[in-house]
Amino acid sequence: MNPTSLSYGGLLALSFIAACGGSVDNANATHGNAEGDGGPPVDAGSVTQGDDAATDSGAPDASPGMAGDAAASSSCDDLLQTATAQAEAVEKQNLGCREDDNCTWGLYDHCVSPCGTLVDQGGYAALEAAQAQACQPYAAAGCPMIVIGCFRSPPVICSSGACTTYGFGLVPNVRTLPLDVCQAFQFEYAPESGPATAPHDLTATVTVDGGATLYSDTSCTTPFTGSTLTIPAGATGIPLGFKPTASGYAGLVIANVSYLYQVQ
Repeated sequence: MNPTSLSYGGLLALSFIAACGGSVDNANATHGNAEGDGGPPVDAGSVTQGDDAATDSGAPDASPGMAGDAAASSSCDDLLQTATAQAEAVEKQNLGCREDDNCTWGLYDHCVSPCGTLVDQGGYAALEAAQAQACQPYAAAGCPMIVIGCFRSPPVICSSGACTTYGFGLVPNVRTLPLDVCQAFQFEYAPESGPATAPHDLTATVTVDGGATLYSDTSCTTPFTGSTLTIPAGATGIPLGFKPTASGYAGLVIANVSYLYQVQ
């Protein structure tokens, strides 16, 4: 249920989800964060344990309140892990598809999918209900809902009868390019799951940034003249050539993802 790490470009604004049983500090947004769950902050210079005063150094000993916070944090972690496993089991049962339009990315409002999740259209209601039920013990315990920054939701696709997400990749991954020398690249289809071949033609817009020429072959003999790259159905990718023609920086912007290279 985690957001995919594929390259599809851009960050959404931070996704804030209301906390159950108290607020959550966005700078410390982790599952089971004990801070803020057990009362006001502890003054390190006045902590006592039982009848004994704190040491002169001011270093606090473990107090019963701190131990209680740790136990609550562990309990919330366990509850979240259980809820996630229950929801994921239902998610896997609702990924069937015949075409891309059968697949969607949504359901942002539950503890187990703060950045959304993949589901087929027919199973949306069932997964929504399963997530709500799975999260009930977590919310009832007063555990904080998740507050994190989310990537833009990835593109979805129907591949071999199952919904998945995908992105694109440009390999090899290099940082510098020599001036006036052809660099061979492979522009690849990169699915999160399923076959590595494109289920149908996939397109991506492309522009050249800086002084360079893009080619439709790895030997840099045929300049690329269009504005859209196409990976044909059944292929894993297409070959490209890229030759910097000026020193400084040059790059490509493909499907809103920038590939920038230093030219030496």
